Amino acid sequence: MKDFLIKNSLTIIGFSLIFGLIIHGYTGYLDRKKYFDEGETLYTVGEVVNYNYENKSTNVYFTFMYKGVDYSDISYASDAAKNSVYRKHISNVDKMKNLVIGKKFFVKFSVEKPKYAEIYFNLLVHEEFQYEEGQTWKKPLKRAVAKEDIYGNYR
Repeated sequence: MKDFLIKNSLTIIGFSLIFGLIIHGYTGYLDRKKYFDEGETLYTVGEVVNYNYENKSTNVYFTFMYKGVDYSDISYASDAAKNSVYRKHISNVDKMKNLVIGKKFFVKFSVEKPKYAEIYFNLLVHEEFQYEEGQTWKKPLKRAVAKEDIYGNYR
């Protein structure tokens, strides 16, 4: 048995690491499901701070405030752009940077664990909408959503 362990130690270590990563990913999925998908969530206004392609995915980096704490998060661009005019441009990183960086959109987040959050490109916040930083709502306010998209087209 000792000889077997010595000869196959790298294989055993490799399988242990892979198994550990699978367990870690699954527990993260369950945690997000518990707090974001099934837990209490609120909406606030968040701002896009970056948009880029890395590790084979296009990501949106955004910030928002809740209870006086600034949070930074990342969403997949395909999730953020679902049901929005941005959907057809998500793979054009340079164009999307020009279109969304600095813009404010509604963000949905977990009340118990605000690190679980998503930004919604179909919920662009009207520039004239007045709110207090960190203000929250149960649903996005229809009166706050811009009537025009980023191209100046009315919705």
